[in-house]
Amino acid sequence: MSDGKRRPIDSQAELQIVGQMLADLNEAERLLSLVHRRAVALGDLDLVHVLDSELFWKLRAAGDYLREHFDLERIYGGEM
Repeated sequence: MSDGKRRPIDSQAELQIVGQMLADLNEAERLLSLVHRRAVALGDLDLVHVLDSELFWKLRAAGDYLREHFDLERIYGGEM
């Protein structure tokens, strides 16, 4: 991703793997966002701070990178 070019997908098997990775990242984003909303609702600011950390943004960036292969937009907004 550093040079701005997408890594080519060379086979159907690779395409399936990338697709599964994207599905897994989407689910991870969705679950992390759900936990974040629940922490906010409970007023647990310490947990909210941890969830607002760099982890979420790295997870989102990895998903965005894979979404580029499929020309997809984010399925879950994951507002945090």
